[in-house]
Amino acid sequence: MKIQAYQSEEGHYFVETELQPVQGMKADFALDTLPVKQTILGFGGAITDAAIGVYLGLEQTQQKKVFDLIYSPEGLNYNYARLTIGSCDFSRTIYDYAQKDDLSDFSLAHDAPIIALVKQAQKKGDFHVLASCWSPLARYKDNGDKSHGGHLKPECYAAHADYIARYVKEMGKLGVQVEALTIQNEPEATQTWESCRFSAEEEARLALLLHERLPHVDLYAWDHNRDVLVRRITATFSDPAARSAYAGIAYHWYDPGCSQEIAKVHALFPEKKILFSEGCVELLNLNPKDPASAIGSYNGLLRYADNYIQDLNAGSQGFIDWNILLDDLGGPNHMGNYCEAPIMAGHNRFAINPSYHAIKHFSHFVKEGASFLSLPEVSQIEGAAFRNPGGSLVLVILNKGKEKPISFSIENVVYSVYLKGNSLVTFLVTL
Repeated sequence: MKIQAYQSEEGHYFVETELQPVQGMKADFALDTLPVKQTILGFGGAITDAAIGVYLGLEQTQQKKVFDLIYSPEGLNYNYARLTIGSCDFSRTIYDYAQKDDLSDFSLAHDAPIIALVKQAQKKGDFHVLASCWSPLARYKDNGDKSHGGHLKPECYAAHADYIARYVKEMGKLGVQVEALTIQNEPEATQTWESCRFSAEEEARLALLLHERLPHVDLYAWDHNRDVLVRRITATFSDPAARSAYAGIAYHWYDPGCSQEIAKVHALFPEKKILFSEGCVELLNLNPKDPASAIGSYNGLLRYADNYIQDLNAGSQGFIDWNILLDDLGGPNHMGNYCEAPIMAGHNRFAINPSYHAIKHFSHFVKEGASFLSLPEVSQIEGAAFRNPGGSLVLVILNKGKEKPISFSIENVVYSVYLKGNSLVTFLVTL
């Protein structure tokens, strides 16, 4: 048995050591290698119009660097991408794919560079695409505007379902299979950018229409914050037909930290997949007067690790981060709603943020199809463990307190490591 430890603390990331067995020491906990709970779907990030705009602006050597950092087995090893159906706040402009009612002018020309990047990522092996719509066409809405909330007109549900189905089918023709959809991004938010409000019943109505048109596509409910997950999903699945149409539940983390809602929903609907579909460090929330000053904080690593571990233990099966890449200000964004990305580039600056390293502690080691393992509670630390399809074990531990020695046993063999304060460590166990 071989155990490699990769430890990160502020300013020092992925410091590697090989652990040796320790004789005569009592373990703080034993790692149970029998799989329990969920199977891991994977990890990924959103390829938005903003992200692709920054990517195309890089020199070819930097493009390769970014691609490898995100998609190569040596990097984040992402196996998921989230795409936007039409524009969102992280778009350089507001855009749609068609203007005519019969969709005879439907074109994905605008998304050509996004499609090219997805197809490049697909070459690495199994790669999955989830797509989300931020707003129906303006003329389908009661406010006549893609932005500022509003509602889908009752008489336009079929037309909007046709539009989304056309997107999926045209993407397929171009070599990108959209395997999953969320019905509406943040359906209870009225935003100054692209947004549309759907009640649970309205969302379910649209989901049934999409299921008729795209029976092979997994549909995910909600696609909004965890804090009201039980209330919303219970209402959405109150119709047995709607519950049957949905393959899973998607959620965001823009809340005070409500992983317990995931656990409750998982207990209520154990047959449904649960997927984190969006999250990031929201710079405007940290410093509205100077958003860029918050970029690159080590707190980003701690936040990612804490949320991933808590959500995994509650039943989440995968994580799709927000923009894979942004400029050095946290954009472009046609509404000035700046955020951090794991990688940021612009104005002769290239930054790999602490959030990148947090994600890598999971995505680089935990493979699609990995089984989640149970861990006992240990003072001061949080952890999540996995058995990969090939048999290797992965243990991720976050120490949010002061420096601390810790020991654990695997198959009655004890290993010990010294955890730095506010550190994140991944153990890769090859049996």
